[in-house]
Formats: sequence, C-alpha cells, structure tokens
Amino acid sequence: MNESITLDELRDQMCLTYESPEHKFHPLVFEDLKVGMYLAARFEQDESWYRIQILRVNSESKQSCDVFVQYIDYGNKAFVKYCNLRPLLPQFVQYPIFSLKCSLAGVTPKKQIFGDNESKSEIWTEESVKKFQDLVNFERCLTAQICEPRFSRSVSGLPSLSPERIAKVKYCDAYACYTQLRNGLPQGAVLSCTLYNIMINDLVICIQRVDGIKVLLYADDDVVYCTDGNIQNANRLINEAARTLEVWCGEKFTGMNPGKTVCKLFIVSTKLHDVSLDFGCKTLRRI
Repeated sequence: MNESITLDELRDQMCLTYESPEHKFHPLVFEDLKVGMYLAARFEQDESWYRIQILRVNSESKQSCDVFVQYIDYGNKAFVKYCNLRPLLPQFVQYPIFSLKCSLAGVTPKKQIFGDNESKSEIWTEESVKKFQDLVNFERCLTAQICEPRFSRSVSGLPSLSPERIAKVKYCDAYACYTQLRNGLPQGAVLSCTLYNIMINDLVICIQRVDGIKVLLYADDDVVYCTDGNIQNANRLINEAARTLEVWCGEKFTGMNPGKTVCKLFIVSTKLHDVSLDFGCKTLRRI
C-alpha cells in the first residue's frame, strides 16, 4: 500500500477488505480485549469500517459486551458491539493517525475572581462546552491554521522526540503538495534501537504464554516454533501463537509483514502433510 493516502481512501480500502467474503478473520478472543488496544470497528450509522482505540470494556459477558471506543482518525467516541470488532490488519497500521488534537490559540476559560485575587480558571463551564459543541460539529467544514505545533506522545506514553513533520517533493522545477511524514524518530536516529527494544520488551513473554511455543529474536526478526509428536497439534499451537502475535501488534499499533514471513515444517518422514499458518486474513507462504 502507498504510504500517502487520503482519509476517504483509507476508509474505502478498509471497507473493501473487511466486507470481502474472500478474507477470513479469526474471531477476537473476548478475554484479550484491553483498554488502549487498536482494532477495526464497524460504524453503525454508515456501516463502514474505521480504525479505533478501546477506551473501556463495559461487560464481562461476550453476549452482552459493548466496548466504548474512539475513532482515532476522526476523534468521535461511541459504543461498539463486540461482534463489530476485528483485528487491525498490518496494512492499515502503517498510516499515522489523521485526527489532530488541537486547541484554539489564545482562547482560555474566563478569569474568575476569588476574594481580592484574580485567578485564571483552567476549567470550562458546562455552558461553554455545550456552546462550543454546537458551533463545531461534523456537519460543518472548518478551516484552521496551525499556529504552534506541540510535541505529542507515542502509544507507549514516551514523548515524541520530533514534532509532526511535513515535507514536499521537488521534481524538476515543480513542487508537490505538503505531506505529513510519519511520527517518530528521524531515519537513523541513535535512539531508534533503544526505543524499539523497549517496545518489544514483552513480546516473547506474550507469545510464549501459548503452551509449547518458543520464540527466538534477532534484531527485528523473530522465529516462533514448537516441537510436538502430533503434527496437527503443532499446527494448531502455531496458529494460536500467530493470533496472540496479531493481538500484540494491535496493542502496540504496529504490524508484521506477511509477505516476508514463511512457515516451515521439519519432519523425518518424507510424507506430505497438510499444514498452514494464518496471520490476519492471509495464509503465509510455506517453504
């Protein structure tokens, strides 16, 4: 997928993927739903699919579960039924969040006087909030100019070490439109390896919660394997580990490249066995 994409194109591609009968999705494990997890969810008002982050899980029962989420590319919040949630596929993880958290420059709550001292209140009144919501809604198209960029925080809570950057490409004497670059560190930054190791700190522990599964890591490559006398049981365990990895990727807002991932069966017998490994909606290539 192209790194440059519009909001409408992202929505259309997600709808095409999640509504396609050719794609098979593993059902989410109810117990794995956690606050902060990134998933894909169907929006009931237009039946389209969007990227979301879980803010609250409201029930301990799968049948009655509804999840309070935020649509991260738009900013609105809503309750979503458990059955309308899907794993966020790697091809939809790579894009930065489209919505920006903004505040009006130079606009602050009205000063309040307490005794002889004038104090600046940091809380808007309910009346002010209601009035602002009436003025700014999804039916109005507003034009804004960014006066001052602020540093944002990453998913893990670490401060971003560079502001959101924009760039334009020059070709001969013509310039393309400005495009927002990905958040994070510049290419080749010395802290990249350290922060990456912090992010994957719990990866091995998470995957090895599946009985019989072992993990080997080398830089940004990993090998997930198991040994079992029953080939079908080994195949089941490996697929369960793949689903665990898929959930972990959703929580970290990252992804795995299925095109660069393969599965291999090591056996003494020369007999062919029907085994497969799925990640997301794709069956990985077997070698």
